[in-house]
Amino acid sequence: MRSPTSCWNPGPAKGLEALPLPSRGDLYFDIEADPYAGPEGLEFLFGFVDASGEEITYEAWWAHDPTEEKAMFERFIDLVTQRLARFPDMHVYHYAPYEIGALRRLMGRHGTREEELDNLLRRQVFVDLYQVVRQSLRISEESYSIKRLEPFYMEKRDDRITEESIALVEYERYLETGNDRILRDLEEYNRYDCISLYYLQRWLERRRVELKSIVGHELSRPTVEEAEASETLTAALQEVQACAAALTRGGVPENERSPEQHGRWLLSELLSWHRREAKSEWWRYFDRHKKTPEELIDDSECLSGLGYEGVVGQVARSEIYKLTFPTQEHKIEPGSRYEDLNTGKGITVTEVNNDELYVLIKVFPVPGGPCMGRHELFSVRPTRTADARAFSPGLLMLDPATVPLMSGDRLRSRSRAALLGPSPSIPAATTCFAQRSSACRCTFVS
Repeated sequence: MRSPTSCWNPGPAKGLEALPLPSRGDLYFDIEADPYAGPEGLEFLFGFVDASGEEITYEAWWAHDPTEEKAMFERFIDLVTQRLARFPDMHVYHYAPYEIGALRRLMGRHGTREEELDNLLRRQVFVDLYQVVRQSLRISEESYSIKRLEPFYMEKRDDRITEESIALVEYERYLETGNDRILRDLEEYNRYDCISLYYLQRWLERRRVELKSIVGHELSRPTVEEAEASETLTAALQEVQACAAALTRGGVPENERSPEQHGRWLLSELLSWHRREAKSEWWRYFDRHKKTPEELIDDSECLSGLGYEGVVGQVARSEIYKLTFPTQEHKIEPGSRYEDLNTGKGITVTEVNNDELYVLIKVFPVPGGPCMGRHELFSVRPTRTADARAFSPGLLMLDPATVPLMSGDRLRSRSRAALLGPSPSIPAATTCFAQRSSACRCTFVS
């Protein structure tokens, strides 16, 4: 076993300080996927290691079509949710952002387990060990690939499949041949990845002990503020779920739906369209808070590495600060409102000079003067979607008597217009669409 060349502390909640306390309920999770299978790709294997017993155990769940993929996703989210109730301090470890991105995509693609996944993300159940390694270790390898890291903490692989690209080719070969031996090889490859995560986490805990002796003080652990959905949002979600259930009563499979049933299903999916679409912006926003200033330089929605140059003017009671920044691609524009990721305070940008690499911002003076550090960070903060618009009242207020139920482009056109609000060609009514079946009594605030 080799040792890393060096480790360092990038600050609270970063690097090795982003590692939570180990728990008996921890899981070690890895996904195998084929982006070329079907129209949207396929997450074909969920594998995870469970270390809660006397010995670590591995499970593999397979999906070879979208229906199985949806069931696999729901089963995994349900497993983690139930396990969290049993082990409140548990986490799910993975390596690199792919697993989190895949779970988010599956939630949106299949329109299921939205609130459950949101709860897991709010409680920071998922821990990316790649980010921990990248922020805190320098290693004598060409990359931070987990295969490059493994010689530091476990024996070298000798499997037939050793790289993700080979796994993709092998799964495509399985789709052509149906050879079950390929699936066994892929499962062994995934099992090794999950076991590797288990040993990597323990190895990183030992690096924490080393870093503590270097810095001379205890290292912090991440803290999670309990954040539950508001009562207003919870009530609105329950109403929408009831309405969607009324629209799709019977659960007819897609290939057996009549035009009317397909129209009802489509409208039920659109009920939470705005809220679902807004999630990706908020995910990116919260992900930025986990990154270092150096990592944020690659994010075009941010300006990172800013240096304070002084006060250059005053507008009413606000002061104009001049800040310099290193060369980086960005979308920051004058006249727009941004946020300082360090303080959470709003910032108005009055001028951006990409030739001389400085930005002018308007801020209200604070006691003690401006921050002189070099790591003030600007980021676009997503706009909060109003509850009424998030649950598409324009859609819910459509009069079924004036909007024929049909499939195809015409129905999608009407449904899109519903999202944008009533128009002269789509009269509004005063009842919920689902009340046609007398199964729903939703009321919405416009």
